[in-house]
Amino acid sequence: MQQIMGALLAAQWGYLPICMVLLILGTLFQRRSCWISACFLYIAGCLDSVLVYFPKIGFFQNLKWNWQGKLIEIVVVMILMLFPFCTKELLGLNWPNNPKIFLSTTVLALVLITIVVTLSWYLNPDFVSIDLESILYQATMPGFAEELVFRGLFLGTLNEILGKPWRVKGISFGWGLILVSIIFLFLHIVTYSTKLNHIIWMTDPFDIMTTFLLGLIMGLLREKSDSIWPGIWFHNLMNVGSMTAFAWVAQLS
Repeated sequence: MQQIMGALLAAQWGYLPICMVLLILGTLFQRRSCWISACFLYIAGCLDSVLVYFPKIGFFQNLKWNWQGKLIEIVVVMILMLFPFCTKELLGLNWPNNPKIFLSTTVLALVLITIVVTLSWYLNPDFVSIDLESILYQATMPGFAEELVFRGLFLGTLNEILGKPWRVKGISFGWGLILVSIIFLFLHIVTYSTKLNHIIWMTDPFDIMTTFLLGLIMGLLREKSDSIWPGIWFHNLMNVGSMTAFAWVAQLS
């Protein structure tokens, strides 16, 4: 119970500020869509946090990473697909029309990994060792689970509610992209540590800026391709590529 309450407390920092702003705007401008968006984000976000940080059971207790939480996220969204409102199109599970986007996404990820690792080396040279479980986890779970929830369920639903009134360089988007990117950032700034049993804060400005930028890029990939698959590929490639690069640099130093 302490773990669930801690996760819910951390989630308030991610969802409550955005939802309060939406409620205020909805009241001032009499926009029902703002009220609906706020209620959806807060309820869905808190439920997601409970599921992710539900105490580990059985085999999962012996694993270092939170495989259980990410798998639960995936399964719950798949169950939601049994209902008419939660379609493949809303979740972005359709395969992108132009597969070449995976090539450009790979190039972008490799360039960003090089930049991030290089700048981190000068700004915050804190490198950790890796193991097989870490590589397997980072190459699969975070990208699929988080893209399915954030750029899939959340962004797809907000686009249905708020629309996509803007168009830049052929990419249509709206407030949903901005809101999901900010929430994604807040939830990485304030997280609950199951090992330490308390909330931990991301305080490094470079890490904060990088997290927001990556969240925005993954959202734009969804909007450009109408699919979360390029974002999943980009997310996992960034995670495992950065981890491997950091470990390699650490060995050289």
